[in-house]
Amino acid sequence: MSDRRQELKLRVEAKKKELEQKLAELRANAEGVKNDEMDRIDGQLTDLSSLLSSGWENLTENTANKLNDWLK
Repeated sequence: MSDRRQELKLRVEAKKKELEQKLAELRANAEGVKNDEMDRIDGQLTDLSSLLSSGWENLTENTANKLNDWLK
């Protein structure tokens, strides 16, 4: 994996962990009630899962660009 791809992977993994942590906090404080922020984070994580469905080894330039957009 190239240095650029490795850097992208590290950035994506860090953002994913950040979102998962935020989602866990929201769920813990939600008392059974879903909210828009939870839905937004769930959507972002679903989008990421779709982008990485082929794995990092098969990452195309197009998918790398989409991942960079996802990070914004």
